Amino acid sequence: MNINIDNKIKAPEVFEKEMYLILENFANFFKLDTKKEIILDVSIVSRNEIRKLNKEYRNKDYITDILSFDFRDHELYAKLPIIHLGELVISW
Repeated sequence: MNINIDNKIKAPEVFEKEMYLILENFANFFKLDTKKEIILDVSIVSRNEIRKLNKEYRNKDYITDILSFDFRDHELYAKLPIIHLGELVISW
């Protein structure tokens, strides 16, 4: 299991150990094929940045706490021996 963290705004360190535990519980709950590598991307951005992303991708012009982008059904990843869950964008 792999979590890629992009901390764009110098927020305090994210607790990677807890994030891996959450990802492991998620994989177990949804009975994901753990023979494949499971990947989750996490970006920590400013309130202004998340507002821009919310407007661009959801046509909602306001700040939100989190955005999620599901990659599981993306054709590119379907052919690879990985499960790329997608990306979480967290406002800090």
